[in-house]
Amino acid sequence: MAGQIPDLNASVRTGTGKGAARQSRRDGNVPGIVFGGDTDPLP
Repeated sequence: MAGQIPDLNASVRTGTGKGAARQSRRDGNVPGIVFGGDTDPLP
């Protein structure tokens, strides 16, 4: 696996904060924040 970069499927969640992150986990997702480049961070 070293040397390979896995693809990630991401989607924007509707809420922010602890409650929205917990709901995302209950739905089987892994909450996170995507940032970089010249755009604003997306939860």
